[in-house]
Amino acid sequence: MTTQSNNVAYNNIEKGLLLFVYLHEKSSAISSNARIWNKLRRSEICYHAIVRNQTHDPYYCQYDHSESYQQKNLCRQWYMSNCSKKSCQQDHFFISNKSKRFINNDTDIFVWNLIRFIRDFSLHFRQSTIDENDIHSLYEQILIIMIQIINSNSDKLNLFLGQLNEQFRVTEASCDIPETFLMPTKIKYNSKWYNSQSTKKIKIDFNSLSNEFKQYLANQFSKYENERLVNCSN
Repeated sequence: MTTQSNNVAYNNIEKGLLLFVYLHEKSSAISSNARIWNKLRRSEICYHAIVRNQTHDPYYCQYDHSESYQQKNLCRQWYMSNCSKKSCQQDHFFISNKSKRFINNDTDIFVWNLIRFIRDFSLHFRQSTIDENDIHSLYEQILIIMIQIINSNSDKLNLFLGQLNEQFRVTEASCDIPETFLMPTKIKYNSKWYNSQSTKKIKIDFNSLSNEFKQYLANQFSKYENERLVNCSN
C-alpha cells in the first residue's frame, strides 16, 4: 500500500465514517453472530451444549449453555484443547448451523470489530486528547481500513470517499492493523492509548472474508446508497 499524503483532515473522512456508523447500527444480526463466534473461538460455550449431549448436567458446569449454536460432529479435543487429527473423523472447524450465520472465520470477526472501532471513533473523536502531531496518522490508518473493507466488497468506493481515492492508493489486499483496533470497547482516545497502539499489529487479508459476510456487507452498502439518494432528493 502506498499513499501520496499523510495530511488527512477529519472532514475528508466524515462521509465515510457516516457509512460505518450506518453499517454498525443496522447490523443486529452480525452482532449476534459475532458474539457466538467469539464464544466458540474462546471455548466459552459448553461442548455438550454444542453437540446436544443429553446426559450432561449444566448445573455443575462453568461454561455457557445459553447460545443456540449446534454442531453434531465437533471434536471435543480440538474444541477444548488440541487434537492431532491423524485418526480423528470428527469436525475440526465450525460450520454454519440452520440459523444463518454471517461470521464464518477469523477475518470476518476482525472486520466486524474494525467496523465497531470505526463507529466508536466517529462518536468519540471530539473528546480525544490525541496530540495534534499524531492525529493525521490516526486518520490515515482509519481511512486505509475503510478503503480495504469497502474495496473487498463493493465497486462503489467513489460514492463515499470521493477524491480520497486519488490521495490513498491501496495496492495490497492485506495490511497490518493495530491490535487495539480490534478491541473497540477497550479503546481510550488519548495520547497514551494512541502511542501504545503501535506496539503490536495483526495482519489481515481482506480477501479471506467469507462469501456470506461479503454479500451481507455488499447488501448493506447498497441499502445505504439507496437511502442516501432518497434523502438527497427530498
